[in-house]
Amino acid sequence: MKNISIHIRTLLYWSVLLTISVSFNACKDEELGAPVIKQVRMLDPATKDSTFTQTYPGTLIAIQGENLAGAKNIYFNDYNASFNPVYNTNQTIIITIPAEAPTEATESSVPNTLRIVTTHGETTFSFTLLPPKPVISSIYNENGLPGSKMTITGANFYLVEKITFPGNVEVTEFTVSEDAEAIEVTIPASLTTSGSVKVTTKYGDVESSAPVNFYTGSGVLCNFDDVNTLIWGCATSNDNTKFPGGHGNYALMEFAGIGAGDGGWWNTNRSINTGSAQWVSAGNLNDGIANYSLKFEIYIKEEWKVGSILIAKDGNWNNYMARYAPWSGGDNSSSSTAYTTTIGWHTVTIPLTDFKKTKDGSYDDSGSAPTSLTQVLGESGAGGINFYFVNDGSEAVKTFSTAVDNIRVVKNIQ
Repeated sequence: MKNISIHIRTLLYWSVLLTISVSFNACKDEELGAPVIKQVRMLDPATKDSTFTQTYPGTLIAIQGENLAGAKNIYFNDYNASFNPVYNTNQTIIITIPAEAPTEATESSVPNTLRIVTTHGETTFSFTLLPPKPVISSIYNENGLPGSKMTITGANFYLVEKITFPGNVEVTEFTVSEDAEAIEVTIPASLTTSGSVKVTTKYGDVESSAPVNFYTGSGVLCNFDDVNTLIWGCATSNDNTKFPGGHGNYALMEFAGIGAGDGGWWNTNRSINTGSAQWVSAGNLNDGIANYSLKFEIYIKEEWKVGSILIAKDGNWNNYMARYAPWSGGDNSSSSTAYTTTIGWHTVTIPLTDFKKTKDGSYDDSGSAPTSLTQVLGESGAGGINFYFVNDGSEAVKTFSTAVDNIRVVKNIQ
């Protein structure tokens, strides 16, 4: 009987505590009232006083309002975001917008809302998630002929509205790849000047860092037509049936049967050696070297899977040189795949910082990179350019058929 009495008293005790707890929480929720979002701010100290109603996925933000305690779920365009309640108060919630949250670019019917669900109600706030800004990484033939196709590669080509060529020539007909990483567009017939290409999307635009339609003028070292000349080495040709889609004359590097380890670049058609030209104007030689790149167009007709083109200034093997071997996985990279430019002319970009200090009169891939323009170009910034084909591989080169044109040094457009 005594044990029964103790159990009854214990049950009554916990029942009273539970009732008090429920009543307290109910009162607390009633006291809080419905949640309200007043504004959204950045956490960056430089912009913390600025409120906004749109930003990009991945942004760290502070949601400010009233009665925000007890948050259970936070949704960006109905995407449930994770958050740490330790950083939350009744007036503020700190949260990173999920990178996976949908935008108009990925889901055309997104509600453009921020929604918070708490233990005592929910609230919705008008808030737009912007697609990420477009990025241009390269252009497949910067010097294509009017009427030919140009491919712009990069990322985030969502909701593209137009492509603007130099001279403010706008094109509204183009094709965007499904992954939004490439745009194919026809070069307009009215293109007559050089300059950057601009991609305009609904939520932003981007310009190419290097000019297109640029094969004459300052920085062009040789176009084999009216800028500089080929002093000696390989032949030149303007046979458009053999390498179609080019601008006039080009250097023609054609040979066969080059044995393994054959470094005799001076033999038949294995080198390009030009007259002197101004790589960078003397007044700009104090610019940062990272702002400049060597560019040229190339058309590789036969599969290239062994051997390299070494590039020097003024034939100097005791200074800095660059190596171009696209079969190794891309411009100056490293896998082992036969390489051709089967769709025609292709623009090669070699940053001047990719040149390497030679060792004992030979190219050295582990050599140090230059830190100034004058280390590569000298005090005048002028000189000839040399392309040398060497077979630095362990097997023979059966055939090699390649055209080169429009060798130039380009300053990145800021």
